[in-house]
Amino acid sequence: MSFFVSLRYRQIATVVAVVIALIDLKFAAAQAPSRGPRASLLPAAISKAVRALARPRVHGVALEQNLFRSLDGTVYQLIRALPQAVPGDADAYVVTQVAAGVNGLETCSSTTRGGGGSATVGADVSKGQVLHPQEAIGRTAIFAPNDISTVAFDDDGSGRLSVGTGASLTRVCKDPANCPNAEPLAPFTQEAGDGLSGCLSNGVVTGCGPQSGFLTVFGFRSSPDVSDLCSTDPAVNVALCAAPPAGLRLEAGEAVVVVFQSDLRFHDFSSAVATFAINEDGNNSASCPAGTTVGASTLSNAIPSRLP
Repeated sequence: MSFFVSLRYRQIATVVAVVIALIDLKFAAAQAPSRGPRASLLPAAISKAVRALARPRVHGVALEQNLFRSLDGTVYQLIRALPQAVPGDADAYVVTQVAAGVNGLETCSSTTRGGGGSATVGADVSKGQVLHPQEAIGRTAIFAPNDISTVAFDDDGSGRLSVGTGASLTRVCKDPANCPNAEPLAPFTQEAGDGLSGCLSNGVVTGCGPQSGFLTVFGFRSSPDVSDLCSTDPAVNVALCAAPPAGLRLEAGEAVVVVFQSDLRFHDFSSAVATFAINEDGNNSASCPAGTTVGASTLSNAIPSRLP
């Protein structure tokens, strides 16, 4: 029954999308009648809306992080939301913190049924850990490649990361000359095209684990500031069934790439993300309503030094 109800709502949403597309089309044609026949725009407008109905229903999402290093030492961090074939609690993830550095990182996460979720990643300066310099970090906006499951990396020069297949795959490069029509890279502390910019937060109290110290972390903010520091600390603790925290929201089939633009060939390099799982349909093991937080987790990877 739930499948047919879901299908019905999707059909209604598609009809609404087609009507809106036609209204937009009529307005655009009235504003710019010299751009060509109106009929030539109609199939594309309808096709875009109808594809939403044809897209397979997503039962859940798994978040994955991958690290790649080029021959000149540039490191690419790929974060993907992979659609799952079986039902799951998470339908989207919000990345609240990222961290990266050459001397290791601290990470911890936990989710309790009666409490909530905690997730923290960052550098503990008391252990000699230091985050990668903000001025040497670039980031893409959130993008949706034509095939989120297919990834290739060419490590020649400063590297070339490809996500997707065929002529319309998505490319990310430190050096735009390496791949024309690549996703643009914005400085980490500037808005990247998805409404968020990165910032640095010092003295963040770990929300879980045995650590008793404070961490330095990278967070995200929606309001640009003259300072590179976060005006408020990124979310570390979120109650179960609470509204999603602020951060990079990745839904099924979406990805974001962070590029660390330094010579990291001869260093052990680690990166990590802290994330909170969001349920969209109300079907989850915690019995939380739709559109709320249902868990917390961290992902981490490391690349060893190329020194013999």
